[in-house]
Amino acid sequence: MFLAKWMFHLVFLMVFGLFAFETNQPLWAASADQESVAKLEGAKKEGPVVLYTNASGLEPVIKRFKEKYPFVEVEVLRSGAPKLLNRILTESLAGSFKGDIIETEGLTSYLMMKKGLYAKHVSPESKALPAGAKDPDGQWASAHSNYKIVAYNWLVSPSDLPKSWDDLLQAKWKGKILMGSNNYEWFGNMLALMGEEKAWRS
Repeated sequence: MFLAKWMFHLVFLMVFGLFAFETNQPLWAASADQESVAKLEGAKKEGPVVLYTNASGLEPVIKRFKEKYPFVEVEVLRSGAPKLLNRILTESLAGSFKGDIIETEGLTSYLMMKKGLYAKHVSPESKALPAGAKDPDGQWASAHSNYKIVAYNWLVSPSDLPKSWDDLLQAKWKGKILMGSNNYEWFGNMLALMGEEKAWRS
């Protein structure tokens, strides 16, 4: 068995400067910047922050946020990426988009960005991210990395196990490989890694 360390970015788009986690001090104590103060005052008036996501395990992030900004309620709408995309596109077309933050997988995020649905925001935290984990124009930033692994039937002899992606092209594996029908990001990475001719053949 071998581990494929291909990183697929999920998007954690922060639409206004309220969401800054760079310090343990309250934002209003850490900075006298008038713009930050204005955003805080605006946040108090706007009501709850609405998070659209297809991820689980965000409770610690939300808990930390509410500790820092107790005056802001957080509403979470969680759905699978395709349904989430359809909801966002429908709300956008109807002029009634309710989400403040979108956290979803790479392709879904890319499609929404192409539709012009994102607002620019460069988080202070983004400077710690490598170039491939953030948009140079501030449209998105990576919040997670997913690791893709290959699992095998224990009846397969260890000496026969594939040691690389190229090994999966061997004739003995034809018709014996299963994968999810929506692994388009994995396939996109294979195109980049192996070249189109070999990737299509695989």
